[in-house]
Amino acid sequence: MPDYSSLTYWQSRFEKETCFEWLGPGDIMMPHLARILEPVLNCDENDYSSSKLPEQRCNESFPTNIFHIGSGTSQLSLDLRSLYSTRVVNIDFEQSCLAQLRQSELAKYGDVKMEYKQIDMLNWEQVESQIAGEARVLIIDKSTSDAISCGPDKPSPFSQSPISPVRVLALHLAALSLPGSIWIALSYSASRFDDIGEFWNVEMTEKVAAESGQTKEGVYAPEVWHTLYVLRRTNHPVRPFVCD
Repeated sequence: MPDYSSLTYWQSRFEKETCFEWLGPGDIMMPHLARILEPVLNCDENDYSSSKLPEQRCNESFPTNIFHIGSGTSQLSLDLRSLYSTRVVNIDFEQSCLAQLRQSELAKYGDVKMEYKQIDMLNWEQVESQIAGEARVLIIDKSTSDAISCGPDKPSPFSQSPISPVRVLALHLAALSLPGSIWIALSYSASRFDDIGEFWNVEMTEKVAAESGQTKEGVYAPEVWHTLYVLRRTNHPVRPFVCD
């Protein structure tokens, strides 16, 4: 099985693929995002397919930045731009996919307004140097936590027991986020955030129908579901640390 947490794996893959989508097409999350965020963003779930929303429609809780972590070359970023324009920051630890995604933005819109940052979100020194500073943020995660979960546990200076890479991710995201910030994640696992720690509360989960992949007519294919998570940053103070 490939090591989906490995930079080497993704460098090799993006040399061969110009577009890759986890868990379905890029727009699979958009209706869910619009509906979940409507009280915050004052937008309708049907607005995601229209042109950019005027930002004066958004209330005072509108996030300062929208971090699309593990963006890869997903078309989800282009859909996010259609709504939120200059607030989207695409983050990935593999450089070539960011270059490809930037070119896709230029081809579709005729200009580049989103930001692109090469960051390993498990490396606090990289995170701190490029995007640190608490703000009200919206984090979009289309199976990135799934890929990160394939990696090894990390040593912790606060405990004799190592911690999972997903908890390290949660710790680093918490350090960037003011209380009340939102993290929306699509995962193939119904238990991805069961051990998320004290910095995030899972406020709700929602089933999202997965593509069956069934191509033979008349052959029964059981329903398969992914899970959409909505997590909210708690008031618990956070102290990030450098993992070896």
